[in-house]
Amino acid sequence: MSSWFVAFPVTAGDWFSRLSRPPAGSRLLAAADLHLTVAFLGDVAESRARAAFRDPPPLAIRHFEILLGAVVPMGNPRWPGALCALVERTDTEGLSTAEVLAAPRDAILEAAALPAEMRAMRPHVTLARLRRRAGAVEIQRAFAWAEECDLASIRIRLDQIGLYTAARNRTVRAYDIVESRDLLP
Repeated sequence: MSSWFVAFPVTAGDWFSRLSRPPAGSRLLAAADLHLTVAFLGDVAESRARAAFRDPPPLAIRHFEILLGAVVPMGNPRWPGALCALVERTDTEGLSTAEVLAAPRDAILEAAALPAEMRAMRPHVTLARLRRRAGAVEIQRAFAWAEECDLASIRIRLDQIGLYTAARNRTVRAYDIVESRDLLP
């Protein structure tokens, strides 16, 4: 089985190409791997993942914009695995991104016969990954790199939703989009 998730693909514009290279011990994701996760399905059968993507009402979501914010470490506080741009807000009728994504996340998890997610959503776009065995110095340098990233004025339009899995050829990309659909205008 493969690990699956449902997410909005994020277009890597000039803002992404202008990011400086992160320090040793971390690496930028491929531009095509940028996304905003809606629901993490984990290691489920492909048929179950496809059914969860096909059946629930997440596609009733209208396209919307996100505004990126600070780049912060995420994962274990002592040994984080990722550096992510937080999603500060959306233009969706004054709702927070977490509020916009909660209903589709719950519907997708239910369609996949998975338990409801109890953790609060922290919408983000992962930009870089830290090496699993990164040392304390590498982690501190990665934190400094994250603090230097200025993405506060970056607006991104989200107009698709996709079903993702781990890439077969991980030398180029980390994820493959298996299926996608346009959001409502």
